[in-house]
This record gives sequence, structure tokens and C-alpha cells, in this order.
Amino acid sequence: MLCILKSSVLALCAISSKKSLHFVNSFSSGFKKRECNFCIMGKKIYLDTNIYLDYLLERTNRFGDDRSECAFVVFHRTFLCEFEIVLSDWCAEELLKTIQPDKVLFLMELLKAKNKLYHVKCSENDREYAKSLSSHYHDPLHAILAKKGNAEFIVTRDKKGFVCSKHILEAYLPEEI
Repeated sequence: MLCILKSSVLALCAISSKKSLHFVNSFSSGFKKRECNFCIMGKKIYLDTNIYLDYLLERTNRFGDDRSECAFVVFHRTFLCEFEIVLSDWCAEELLKTIQPDKVLFLMELLKAKNKLYHVKCSENDREYAKSLSSHYHDPLHAILAKKGNAEFIVTRDKKGFVCSKHILEAYLPEEI
């Protein structure tokens, strides 16, 4: 498995930015320390699309503050066995509208290789329930899918979008977890 991950790391170097390389180096050094140990299951969390976008696009806020570092920390903590990520096909669909598929797929493959990724499918009933909660149903749909995937909470940059679905699952900023 270590060989597979090392070759995946080399593949990432060919398609990624310096922050991604920092992530891989941090991940690799953490992995080497634990290569003979099995991870204890971490908390299942659901990442809103904006967390993936912050990391993969190295986004900043309107004041120029780096948003990617907080997203990096969430992924890093995941690889250190603190978290497991629930990914919905709805979130994947949103990501692929914005980001090159190779970047998205590479991150997902790394997470799958460490058994840190769980998939949940969005049904028409899920969409209808989300629409009943809000006319802007995208965030409530994430909350519904997170709960369906047994996530303990949602990590997002937009907590206001989850106010109408607070009864389903709590949302936190990356720096709050």
C-alpha cells in the first residue's frame, strides 16, 4: 500500500500546486510514522463543497486572507486518522462543475486509499425534502446527505446556509473543529 501511495504522490506532483505539494509532504511524513499501524476510526464528517474548493483552488477571501490553509488542516487531520469524510454524489457534482476532474479525482483516490472516504447517494426524496426546507435548497441538501451518511457534523465556510437545516446536523467552520 505504501508503494501505491508513493506513486500517487508522484502523480500529484505532476498536476498540483505548491500547496498541494506541502499537503503531500505533510501527509507522507505523517504516514511514514504510522505505516505499520492501523488507524482507529475517526469521526465521520461531511465537507461542504466550499472546503474542497478552498483547498484545491487555493482560494482567499475578499480581504486576501488564505482560506486554503484551514481546508488543508482538515484534510491533514483526516490522514492522521482523526476524521473520515462522507462525500455525496451531489457534492462531487458541484465540484466537477468548478474544478478539473483530475484534481478532484486525485484527492478522492488518496482518501479512498486510506479508507477515509464514504460515499452517499442523493435521491429525489432527499432533494424534495431539502426544497421543503428552503428555496435555496443546496445547503440543506448537503445537511440531509451528511446525516444520511452518518456524519457527526458538517464543515463549511457558509454557516448561514445551514441555519434552516440546523435541526438535521450542526455546521462548523474549519477553524472551529
